Amino acid sequence: MSTVTSTTVNSQSTAPDCAFPHLLSPLTIAGHVLRNRTLMPPMGTEMCTEDGLSTPREAAYYGARAVGGTAVVMTGINFVQSDLEPVHKGLARADSDDCIPGLRGIADAVHAGGGLAALQLTPGLGRNNQYYDELGMEPVSASDNTYFFDPSRRCRALTTEEIRLIVQRVGEAARRGAAAGFDVIDLHGHTGYLVDQFMSAVWNRRTDEYGGSPGNRARFAVECLHAIKDNAPGCIASFRISVNHRFEGGRTWRRPRRSFRPSRPAGST
Repeated sequence: MSTVTSTTVNSQSTAPDCAFPHLLSPLTIAGHVLRNRTLMPPMGTEMCTEDGLSTPREAAYYGARAVGGTAVVMTGINFVQSDLEPVHKGLARADSDDCIPGLRGIADAVHAGGGLAALQLTPGLGRNNQYYDELGMEPVSASDNTYFFDPSRRCRALTTEEIRLIVQRVGEAARRGAAAGFDVIDLHGHTGYLVDQFMSAVWNRRTDEYGGSPGNRARFAVECLHAIKDNAPGCIASFRISVNHRFEGGRTWRRPRRSFRPSRPAGST
């Protein structure tokens, strides 16, 4: 004779819908309907070609995440320029129209799975790019910061003309993302990469319009977001930012809100 024992569980403390009652509810942002509130964050797949073009294998990978129920599926970083930084072979790119067909494959696969497709664009890695020497280029950053991979060396501070070129390249890549069918264009601005190097006083010691006050330090990021909205007006513009650097002198969660509230581009999220 078998005995079945039961345990009474307080559903109010364990049921996911109690702690996050809206997690699986639809949400509309800028005319785009999310089937729930879940998002797959960007991560590198290393599934593209040596030339940085997206492949059917990569499209299938992202599409499977949409089939699993994720509302927004975001790619890893796609480089928008090699004018000032090296792009190593095998890293994803969105810096030429040759990239559009492969990117369209990703967007189509995500849409077929019922999700929204998000393309993450990176203006660059700055002091954290490890391939400068290999490709015969000079390390650059917001200011003359130490080169992460050789602290005995200093990066060259980008000129204002070079900054504006990068902003232009962001807009061009956003246009390609929209042409490929993406619903969201995300700006890669976190964990100490180029945009973050401009935003943080730890790395930004400029005295021009891109340095000094929090608003000036955020100018590069804001101009990139404007470029995305101008070139992909039907897309949601999003921004990945580290809200807490967790090191001495770094950003805390309060600072991003103060930096972006007065400068937020119309229609961005």
